[in-house]
Amino acid sequence: GRFDKRITEGKEQRLLCSEYHTPPKCFPTIDFRLLEPFTVIRHPISRLISEFNYLKTFEKPKKNYHFKYTDINQFVEENLQAGNYKYDCHLIPQVDFVVDRYGNECETFLRFENLNHDVDWFLQRHNLKRTNYKNVKKLKSLPHKNENDLTEKSKQKILEFYKKDLELWKR
Repeated sequence: GRFDKRITEGKEQRLLCSEYHTPPKCFPTIDFRLLEPFTVIRHPISRLISEFNYLKTFEKPKKNYHFKYTDINQFVEENLQAGNYKYDCHLIPQVDFVVDRYGNECETFLRFENLNHDVDWFLQRHNLKRTNYKNVKKLKSLPHKNENDLTEKSKQKILEFYKKDLELWKR
């Protein structure tokens, strides 16, 4: 994995992933009581498929990185395990991102599957205006995997590994 060094309260803290992919509980300066946190959550199966498709864009060696998997089921079998910080922490359960170091929970969830509606609701709630982003990068068009490419065994493994995420998503 990749390490990002930070100085925290006079002590060096080693992050296993980039700062924006590290759970808030790793940062003593993040206290949800002082913020109004929100997060985007996604159904575990579509999240994992999306991650696999994204990582496939690194199929050809690039900057010392090469994604070796072509079979999504093999990827599921070999990578869904506790403590797996590979892929810049993209496989960490989403529930790890909704609690700060002090046990305070994020209570505002925007669902990826309903993102435009949920963002509009959030912006209206806070009297904010939508900003249009013109320079959003599009991923290369590659053959993408979808839920039909997953075996029942893989689907069950995903749902079991991300059981708490699914409960959060159903709230």
